[in-house]
Amino acid sequence: MKRFAWAAAAAMTVTAPAFAGGLVEPEPTPAAEIVPVVPAPPATDWTGFQAGVVLGIASTTTTFSPLISLDLDSNRYGVIARYLHDMGDFVLGGQLMYEQIEVENDVVTGMNRLGASVLVGYDMGRLLPYAHLGVTRLDTGSLGTIENGVSYGVGAMFEATDSLILSIEYSRTEYDDYLIPIGELSADSLRIAATFRF
Repeated sequence: MKRFAWAAAAAMTVTAPAFAGGLVEPEPTPAAEIVPVVPAPPATDWTGFQAGVVLGIASTTTTFSPLISLDLDSNRYGVIARYLHDMGDFVLGGQLMYEQIEVENDVVTGMNRLGASVLVGYDMGRLLPYAHLGVTRLDTGSLGTIENGVSYGVGAMFEATDSLILSIEYSRTEYDDYLIPIGELSADSLRIAATFRF
């Protein structure tokens, strides 16, 4: 009996370190990294009517022969209306603009311009760059004639708020047979506009 007790005690002494060594605490599981979800910016739908005011400046060159030309600057102000249709990546539309023209030093008075253009733009969210092509009717005021021309250029619109659209536009307008059969007029214009969408 004593032998059995001593054998049992010896066995426990030998195996105890093994059990102690086998009790390894598990490593803590690292917490999952929380990645913030950034919501996608809301898409801008450019479809709809706009109307507002426009201000601009222009530099014109009138040529009557290779040796005779006249350069004049002018200020412009008026009203503008547009309709745009958003097709996804591209935006199509039309634009009407009426302007009063003040020529420097009142060389010519009473001038006004009516223009109609088609627009093709690329939808970049709140920014819409575009190109335009159209026709123009120019009343020369005190010169007493009506001139028809072609205009083209580029511009960009920015959606400042849900209803307010700010824009800038460059255009070149060319008139043939200006005042006389051999007369030509070219005008480079820069305009800014504020329109309200409804």
